[in-house]
Amino acid sequence: MKVALITFKDIDKLTGGYIYNQKVVSYLRQQGITVDIIGLKRLPYFANIIWNIWLFFHLTKKHYDLVIEDELCHISVFILNHILKRQGRTRIAVIVHLLHWLEIVRWQLSSIIVKWIEKKMLLAADLIIANSNYTKKEITRMGVPEKTVEIVYPGYDPPFKLSKVNRKERSKGITKILFVGSCLPHKGLKYLIEAVYRLKDPNIHLDIVGDTTLNKAYTKIIKRIIKKYGLEEMIFFHGVIPRKAIWHFYVDADIFAVPSLYEAYGIVFVEAMFFKLPVIATNAGGIPEIVENEKTGLLIPPKNIAALSEAIEKLVKKEELRIIYGEQGFARLKNFSSWEKTGQTIYKLLHRLWLVKSPPGKKQKLKRIPKR
Repeated sequence: MKVALITFKDIDKLTGGYIYNQKVVSYLRQQGITVDIIGLKRLPYFANIIWNIWLFFHLTKKHYDLVIEDELCHISVFILNHILKRQGRTRIAVIVHLLHWLEIVRWQLSSIIVKWIEKKMLLAADLIIANSNYTKKEITRMGVPEKTVEIVYPGYDPPFKLSKVNRKERSKGITKILFVGSCLPHKGLKYLIEAVYRLKDPNIHLDIVGDTTLNKAYTKIIKRIIKKYGLEEMIFFHGVIPRKAIWHFYVDADIFAVPSLYEAYGIVFVEAMFFKLPVIATNAGGIPEIVENEKTGLLIPPKNIAALSEAIEKLVKKEELRIIYGEQGFARLKNFSSWEKTGQTIYKLLHRLWLVKSPPGKKQKLKRIPKR
C-alpha cells in the first residue's frame, strides 16, 4: 500500500496534532506501508487555495492508494478532494485534531466561510478520524454523515517508569504553577495571568513553556500585561523545550494549569497526570474526557477569572488535596490508549478503506500485528 500524508511543513513540531501525525506515520511505516509526507508551505490563509492545483498534478503522477490529510490543510485540499472523489482512483482519509472555524469568533463572516470550506473538505472524505468524542460531535453537527467518522484517541507512552515524584523543597512556601502550550489566544494564558494577579500572592510562581513566536502580537500583549501588573518576578517564559528536557518542568511543578477557551483533546493534561500533578482546566471541548472535576483536578468555565483564581487558591492552600488529585490522575492513566494501540487502530481502518478501493487481484490480508 502506498500512502500520502498531506500536512503543512510543521510535522516535527511538538504540539499535540503534529505528535499524533508523527506517531501514525511511524507506526504505518513499521507495518511496511510506504508513507510519503507532502509538506506544504503555509501561506496566508486564503492563498493556500492554490495548493489544490499543485496537489492534483502531484498526486496524478504518483498514483497513491490512499491519501491521508491533516484537517489543518482544509483550504489546500477541499477542491482537490471533490475531484479525487469524482475520479474514484484513490480513497481519502482525514485526521481532525481541531476544526479551524471553532478558533474564530462565531459571528464573524470569516468563521462562516471557513466552516463552509471545512465542511466541503470533510464531505468528500471516505474516512474521518476524530481525536475525541467532542470532535466527532462537532463534525457531525456540521452536517457530515456520522458513519464516516471514527474516534481514535491520541496515545500516551510514559517517558520512563515512575513510582513516585519527589517535588523540590520550596523556599518561603513558594508554589509553582506550570503552563504548557503555545502562546495563542485560545490557550487562555491571559486569563491565567489575570487570575494570578487577582490573588496577590508573591509566593505563587508561574512557568510558561511553549512557543511564543506563533502569534507575536498576542505574546506582546501578554508580556505587557505582566509588566503592567508588576509580575516579572513571578512569571517566567521558557520558550520551546525539547521533549527530553520538558519533564523537569513537570517534576518541578506543584499545579498544572491550562485554562483553554476550547480544546479538542489536550495531550498535555495526560502528561501532567503522569507526573501526579493536580490539573486546573476548563470544562470546554474534549477536556472533560480527560480531566475529572474534583477527582483529578478542577474544571472551571472558560474566561471565568474569578473561578480560575478560586481554583488556584484552593490548591495552593491545600497541599493534601493536590496530592489526592495527583494520585487519582496517575491511577486514571490506565484508561488511556498507548501510541501503539492508536497506530494499530488507524492501521486497521486504513487497511479496510484500501480493500474497498482495491481491485480483486490487489487485495491482501491484513498483516498480523505482533503482540508486545
